[in-house]
Amino acid sequence: MASIAPSPLAPAQRYGLPIPVGWYHLCPADELAPGAVRTLTLFGGQWVLFRDQAGTAGVVEPYCRHLGAHLGVGGVVDGALLRCPFHKWGYDTAGFCRDIPYARKMPPVLERAPALRALPVREAAGGIWAWYHPAGAAPDWSLDALVEAVPADWRQRAGPVHDIHTIAQEIGENSVDGPHLVYVHGQPVVPNGQSQYAGPLRQTLINTQLPIEGEDGQMHSCDYRLNLQQWGPGLQILRQERYVSLLNIMTITPLDTALTRLRFTFFHPPYEDGFRQRMIDELIEEQVGQRGDYAGVEADLPIWDNKIYRAQPLLCDGDGPILQYRAWFRQFYPVA
Repeated sequence: MASIAPSPLAPAQRYGLPIPVGWYHLCPADELAPGAVRTLTLFGGQWVLFRDQAGTAGVVEPYCRHLGAHLGVGGVVDGALLRCPFHKWGYDTAGFCRDIPYARKMPPVLERAPALRALPVREAAGGIWAWYHPAGAAPDWSLDALVEAVPADWRQRAGPVHDIHTIAQEIGENSVDGPHLVYVHGQPVVPNGQSQYAGPLRQTLINTQLPIEGEDGQMHSCDYRLNLQQWGPGLQILRQERYVSLLNIMTITPLDTALTRLRFTFFHPPYEDGFRQRMIDELIEEQVGQRGDYAGVEADLPIWDNKIYRAQPLLCDGDGPILQYRAWFRQFYPVA
């Protein structure tokens, strides 16, 4: 009879995986006014985020190309340039040094190439996003799907932000793990979701019936539809229909190789009546906190914070498409 090999002790390094390539949310756009300069810890290092006086945001490596001063500590925005605090060398949002105030002639190399590494930046759905690739390769896909997802007249509501001791892959994998929705989140049955994979897109559809309390105070069966689009490691667009419509933009941003920021931002139609507004409030609470038997992401946090990653998990026939998800996700890890 075959035996199962004994489980090894948990490794000192819980994951050992590189930061995946993709578009990542940095901060809400309204938190960065023209002239603002911020130092961010992202992707295993520091970066400087700034907005020039014309309103364009940029992300550059933190140390001046001249003598290495930190641009995020005392650096100031001057028109279209971020000025170094040491000698006032001026950098634009693409990383080019455009001005040295005391130079009679600019070094020719500064005209040919950026002096600082800069990340591609875009603003969408009320957020500032940056494309990360360890070798600086250009984006493989756009954020157009995010721009198109949010109707212009829908109301926005900020959700919680959690810094979790886990990796982007683990957070995304949760959404294809049907059984945990019963045992962690209180769903009555394992939902019968169907997933499709195409390039950087993973789409999961769920159609089922769920009980809700109607305006008459009685419990009624209600159609529940979920459409989840995951674009790369860092963006999930979750559309839900359960008497009301709710859009949840979930962003997953690696701070380093084992610490990840999860942020929720909700959008919904401008409902005016109290019943529909209550339905919206309940849907949101079910995703982030606790409402009755339903638990949100707060129930996942202690699990993510303390688990290890099993590269070769022991699975059963009810575990769903975990290995299919992992095979799709591998494309985002940079090739050494």
